Amino acid sequence: GEMPQIAAVAPDSPADRAGLRSGDELLAIGDVRVAETLAQTADPALFAEDVMDRLADLPEGRPVSLVVRRGRASLRKSVVPVAICASRTMLETRGSLEAHSDSHDIAVTSALVDFTANDDELALILGHELAHVILEAAVDAPPAESLAAEQQADLLGAAIAHCAGYDMARAAAFWPRFEAQDDLKRERLATHPSPGQREARIRSAATGFTCPIAPPQVASHRHEQ
Repeated sequence: GEMPQIAAVAPDSPADRAGLRSGDELLAIGDVRVAETLAQTADPALFAEDVMDRLADLPEGRPVSLVVRRGRASLRKSVVPVAICASRTMLETRGSLEAHSDSHDIAVTSALVDFTANDDELALILGHELAHVILEAAVDAPPAESLAAEQQADLLGAAIAHCAGYDMARAAAFWPRFEAQDDLKRERLATHPSPGQREARIRSAATGFTCPIAPPQVASHRHEQ
């Protein structure tokens, strides 16, 4: 059908506890039919993002009714939203080894995912980009696209990945392998530590991470300027 479908349900998530399943077609969020959202969407290509934004705006802890179609049946499920990381991670189908982020979302290319040797390395990369999102709103964050910003994101990102259960000493092996494949390594040195420095810093820090991580102080007005 034309309505968005649930691609996956994380174990013990609000969707899982509500009885939602992969493949369920979303028909309504509360009293708002998803078809109405589609009709109001300025760009139909961004319809799925509009639906995800609507879901993300639901109040934490307040049950909301979702209507889904499963086969020929329409089912009403009560979901209780919980607070999670606000950033979304997207996969770009491209052949370059890249990951990047803006003030909210993270993107990683399919080639980079394939290049990582294990989940620890992928967690290192995603943690680094998530750290950029966090640090962009920090009061004392260094300027973006600077060596200091990259160094800070390396350590905060590795700490995030460590606290999520990944082995950062093992993940550090990503950097020398990446250096051998990086066609832009000379250009990157102006704003990024060398891969050897990154590997050494992460290996050195890996034994000293503590959880939970103390978040940096955030300036709530920063993105309003």
